[in-house]
Amino acid sequence: MQTGANITLDVTENITGNGTLLLNDNTFVLRGNSNLENIDASDGTVIFGIRLDENFADYPDLQQQQVSNFTEMQNAIINNTEGVRTFDDIIISGDLTLQNGPLILSSGNSLIAPNISYVNGTLRMLRNINASRGWRMISAPSAK
Repeated sequence: MQTGANITLDVTENITGNGTLLLNDNTFVLRGNSNLENIDASDGTVIFGIRLDENFADYPDLQQQQVSNFTEMQNAIINNTEGVRTFDDIIISGDLTLQNGPLILSSGNSLIAPNISYVNGTLRMLRNINASRGWRMISAPSAK
């Protein structure tokens, strides 16, 4: 997408493929699942779910989103009451806004975001524990 165009791209279904999506400084609204081969949103804003000025009553079929390959974003907004589950490490250089619903990080993945705002959303980190017999030491993730 062209730099400085102030474009908002809305994708209401799933988006997959082998091409490249270069967001630049524009906005991408994703309501479905994502599995694109190459996404560069490092200068743009990604809204998962619905736009902030939309009503959830207008989207009764909204489901939990399964997102992969969105690893770097300038800004991200989680606005899906059913949640957004990621399968990669996430690096957000600007703001992460948890507007509505959980951001779910799969086991073994990390989140780096300098500014996190909790409105009505949550952050959930899944961890798999080996089922073999023996003792396990478990602790909550921490940051300095």
